[in-house]
Amino acid sequence: MEIDAAGWRIVKTPPVYFTRGMASLPLPTPVRGDPRALRPFVNVADARDFDLVLAWLVGALQPRGPYPVLALGGRQGCAKTTCARLLLALVDPNKAPVRSEPKSEDDLIVAAQHSRALCFDNVSRLSADLSDAICRVSTGGGLAKRQLYKDADVVVLSVCAPVVLTGIGSYIVRGDLADRAIPVTLKPIKDDDYKPEREIMAAFEAVLPGILGGLLDAVSCSIRRRGDVTARTRMADFNLAVEAAAPALGWQPGYFQELVADTRQRARMDLLSDDDLAQELIELVRGHGEWRGTVAGLREHLIGDRKRTPHWVPRTARALGNAIRRLEPMLEAIGILVERRKTSSERVLILKLAGGDDAPQVPLAPQVATGADSSVAHRDAWKHSNVPPAHSSNERDSGTSGTSGTSTARSNSRPESDPIAAEEWHATAGDLVDELMEGQAPETPNTR
Repeated sequence: MEIDAAGWRIVKTPPVYFTRGMASLPLPTPVRGDPRALRPFVNVADARDFDLVLAWLVGALQPRGPYPVLALGGRQGCAKTTCARLLLALVDPNKAPVRSEPKSEDDLIVAAQHSRALCFDNVSRLSADLSDAICRVSTGGGLAKRQLYKDADVVVLSVCAPVVLTGIGSYIVRGDLADRAIPVTLKPIKDDDYKPEREIMAAFEAVLPGILGGLLDAVSCSIRRRGDVTARTRMADFNLAVEAAAPALGWQPGYFQELVADTRQRARMDLLSDDDLAQELIELVRGHGEWRGTVAGLREHLIGDRKRTPHWVPRTARALGNAIRRLEPMLEAIGILVERRKTSSERVLILKLAGGDDAPQVPLAPQVATGADSSVAHRDAWKHSNVPPAHSSNERDSGTSGTSGTSTARSNSRPESDPIAAEEWHATAGDLVDELMEGQAPETPNTR
């Protein structure tokens, strides 16, 4: 298939050579159609999530990267694997479209060499090394190593490929990968609504050529309008390509840029709300307005008078400094600035609220009410807040507070008005863990 600004067509004698992996399958013969015919087969909750899926497909069909990582999430039984298979059928049909995550970067690079797109299914946890390796595959990277059975020869593998991840829970925990990801949550399926996979695939194959044809129209539109649009965000090439294809997808100009910005902000908020260190830093700045000192001093401040070091505090000052650097873009997005200055005797770290009338607002931590109205109060506080509710120090660990150094005793009995007894519970995951641990054995590093 040849695609240019004038459209797309099937050519019998292409001017380039193609490589086909051992597991590759042919694409269907496309026909004119509508890419939105894919909607019944993608179990997303709303139209905006489906638009993100369409954007990933248009980006994946571009000849060059960078390519975003499509992160499909949701609880078990919401058709994440089936959805991934259908999407791969439009980009890179394969005998084994979904696979387990690779054990090493070498395996990842080799898999990308033999596939147009990659899909790793049922991801529970991404190690730091694998997360960084997926980032390199998404934006372009390679591997150079000594060739086997040779003393001086080197083999070089260079790849750049779209990636799909599926899993339950928050398996993307590093901000670098989160900024490259498009998170899409699939909705639960009722027991009475399940269908046999054979029936789903038969219906999908009937509309597959038209969906592919509609996506090729969008890619052609993207090529034709590329010089008429601008994009100044991260993954700019991908955003530019999809924004240029907006008329073919039925979108208004600027809609996709707003969608990407909102999606990235929500992803950052999710990462902050699940990160205990980030929550402690947010609370520290909220309470003091500014913190100034060395990284080692900040680590001692976070530990306070606790008898043991909390598991969320890095073991060394250097590790804490690296952790703050990874959190820095997300903290800045909610109005907390991180500055570093050098003096004649030490390096000073400064955490402070952003100034100016246009700076994002960092509200005080929402107070959790007790009694029947507790869940509603916490939900409303979250709704009107630009920052995830921070865990307080005395809630996160039994013992003393990391910001005030005062001792706080925890009751072994839960009062009747405790919010955990309410019909609904609205809080961060860390707060919920603290409530469930109330009055039980001391928390261990693996508890959370």
